[in-house]
Amino acid sequence: MFTIKKPAGRDLRVLNLTDTHLTADEWEGNESDKSGGKNRKILEYTIDELMKRTSPDLVTISGDITFADFPRADLAYENFADLMESYKTPWAFVWGNHDNQAGAAGASRHADILMSRPHCLFEKGDPELGCGNY
Repeated sequence: MFTIKKPAGRDLRVLNLTDTHLTADEWEGNESDKSGGKNRKILEYTIDELMKRTSPDLVTISGDITFADFPRADLAYENFADLMESYKTPWAFVWGNHDNQAGAAGASRHADILMSRPHCLFEKGDPELGCGNY
């Protein structure tokens, strides 16, 4: 169970993000470019602006954080989780079709990465029903 807190006298604000699709190379770069590249800068700028403009009480991510079967996908999930945690706002995600490309074992491993962050609300449920609590 979790509780979302909001300032008294105002409606609950939810910001939804979707389809970020950044690969590990776009987050951390590769041998020829260690900066991560323009897609990372665009994503970080966009999320920063949305967070500033909306001051959400909850951020939801409706899938496709990255391509789960791409090389170094674990690093992409690590970097995404670090970005979300930098805002110190509760966040929750659901899996997209590309997040499931690595099968049940990959989804479980990636869930562990995301769940390790204190503001992530995701929990694993009954594995026979999939990987998630909602």
